[in-house]
Amino acid sequence: YVLKVQGGGEPIQGSPFKINCRPVISGSGIPGADTARIVGDARVAAGEIATFSIEYRDANDSTPRDLTVVSKGPAEIECRVSKRGSGIHTIQAHPTKTGCYELSVMAGKNEIPGSPFPLVVDQSGAVEPSRTKLGDDFKAVVVAGHPNKFTIMACDKHGNKATMGGERFIVKVVSSGMVGVPAPPAIDFTVKDKEDGTYEVLYSTNTPGQLYVAVMLREKVHIRGSPFKINVM
Repeated sequence: YVLKVQGGGEPIQGSPFKINCRPVISGSGIPGADTARIVGDARVAAGEIATFSIEYRDANDSTPRDLTVVSKGPAEIECRVSKRGSGIHTIQAHPTKTGCYELSVMAGKNEIPGSPFPLVVDQSGAVEPSRTKLGDDFKAVVVAGHPNKFTIMACDKHGNKATMGGERFIVKVVSSGMVGVPAPPAIDFTVKDKEDGTYEVLYSTNTPGQLYVAVMLREKVHIRGSPFKINVM
């Protein structure tokens, strides 16, 4: 079609306008023709299931083909779509990695109106010792008499880095358990809560040798890889 638009009897800039009109296909997702309404979770914790209810009809008020969901964000999200009734679908998304996502809901090859939908995934809460680890600043070989430090990175059960502090980590030297090896020297470790999910450990020793350093959450459970071997030169 050709659309002519005038103002004061004169064509406006750009007029006439050419418009291409396609036939309406059930579930086509043509903007302005189809209608969609979504209700659900916009924010969940990692590992939880975000549930959305979508009521969708095409321009002919027909029941659409099955909907599909494509996620965009830090990681792929497993999404399941089930049909509850005429034009009504339930979407269940199961994210495990924290971050901001977009969920695109597709009817055939086209997005439904209002898509994509935002989803924010937070840390799941409790710190998991088996997923908590040391940072890249940890050195397995240090020099006697020099100050040293390394970082503890608290993580949840899905491996997501914690975003706040408040945990109590204990760091101490433990015996190697080897017969004939003298007891390790006592070392004072200072643990500083950075209040962002990381903990800075400061220490120094004047005695060369081999150390086994245990890093434990609340003095009960070793973190991943603990105890750690350190050679003091």
